[in-house]
Amino acid sequence: MRFTVEFDVGNGEDVERVIVPMSEDISNTEQFELFVQSRPYLFPLRYTARVAEQKIVAMNKLSIVDLEVGDEFLIDLRYFDGVGAGSTMWFDSLMLPEREKTYVVEMVLSRWKNKQQTSALLFCPLFKDSYVFKAYDFMSCAVPVISLSAETHILVDGSFSKAYPQIFDM
Repeated sequence: MRFTVEFDVGNGEDVERVIVPMSEDISNTEQFELFVQSRPYLFPLRYTARVAEQKIVAMNKLSIVDLEVGDEFLIDLRYFDGVGAGSTMWFDSLMLPEREKTYVVEMVLSRWKNKQQTSALLFCPLFKDSYVFKAYDFMSCAVPVISLSAETHILVDGSFSKAYPQIFDM
């Protein structure tokens, strides 16, 4: 649950990080709403904690359609903030450059976990591991391969991982 919000305030090199309590004064601003809407992984911040949880539970009961075994995906590294014990701030701990860009890693749908196709197993060749994805995970963290752009994305691959080996510290 989010209790505080961090803002970078200032311009150019004169930037100060300000931490303030989360409040309706912040969450009801147009700027906050636009920011949250522009980043699918911030979906829960659009609602109260209870409503967000209800919506995620309902979404995860839906069948995942239009996907097939073998399909390739780009997954936002922020997905891994929820993977493993104590990893809710993993992405921020990486201290990667170009914070305004979305860091993505390739994954492949290796199999469905059930007949209803509400759960899929995705394999990440870089991390040599598999991850269970549900509808919410696809909505919040999947980036269409066709939308990959050097202006907005950084592909996390073998050469990137050599420069930033901390990505393996999950």
